[in-house]
Amino acid sequence: MMRILSAPPWAGKKGQTSIRGVVGRVILGLVVLAAVVVITYVLASPWISTWGAPEEEAARNLPGDELVPEPTSQSTLAVAISAPPEEVWGWLVQMRVDRAGFYNYLFVENTLFRLGVHNAERIHPEWQDVEEGDHFWFTPEDYPGPRQGPVVVGIESHQALILCEGESAKNCPGTWQFVLDEQNDGGTRLLFRDDGSSFADGILEPGFFVMNRGMLLGLQQKVEGGPSDRSLAERISFACVVIAGLGLVAMLFSRSRWPWALIVASVGTCLTTLVFFLGYPSVAYSVLLALAVLGALLWTYRPQRHRSASGQRVA
Repeated sequence: MMRILSAPPWAGKKGQTSIRGVVGRVILGLVVLAAVVVITYVLASPWISTWGAPEEEAARNLPGDELVPEPTSQSTLAVAISAPPEEVWGWLVQMRVDRAGFYNYLFVENTLFRLGVHNAERIHPEWQDVEEGDHFWFTPEDYPGPRQGPVVVGIESHQALILCEGESAKNCPGTWQFVLDEQNDGGTRLLFRDDGSSFADGILEPGFFVMNRGMLLGLQQKVEGGPSDRSLAERISFACVVIAGLGLVAMLFSRSRWPWALIVASVGTCLTTLVFFLGYPSVAYSVLLALAVLGALLWTYRPQRHRSASGQRVA
């Protein structure tokens, strides 16, 4: 006996997907994805907010803490650098968009935000003078809108650099605090604290973490003289993450085996992307992410065919 396939409930006449059904599925899919993102962030937040810093370092009082006494969000990241604080300081104080850059992900800064950043390959003597009131600009002069960048409010040469995201220490909604601790082996323990007092700071904390961590790794790489060109790995990894994201969006329009495929892909995408950023640069993780989502897409969209009693294949 031939099996008759009925049209899905969101289909219109002649099996065509109705606009109302598509909108409903997209909204439901976004809710599922948002829920997965929130759960992933809540579970991972204690980890990513203290990346590289053991408990005693994360709880330590740092110069500049008094500027934001009750932060809405706070992250304390740390990295070990095989060089004395004097050398690390030279790379640190020349950071800003119109000087040495932030040693960060150029594909984000230049491709997404069009900042025109060029990361320096050496310490520039002409960029070593830093004074209170100087801005570490995030955007160039000709960038649309008001120019953005924290201002220097505290300096302890070769030891601490305190930046305020407001215009002065008296009006400081957020801080960037860099602390350099010399180690017994002659190296440097670099601590970075990012404090914020607004609701938006808490919402955007995952994005801040990605870029702040990238900045510390880039600084470590520059000081230690590691490979200076990460662009190929960045582009491959970023392309794979984009492919996975587009595949996830495509699942919103699937007519079969939904929402389980979307839920599984959402969980996998969030967790794997988190691991990818924590282990950056890792082309392997991003490729696995893309393959996992593409595999779920193929499973979701594979043709559904059934055989009649005569053996003829019918849809």
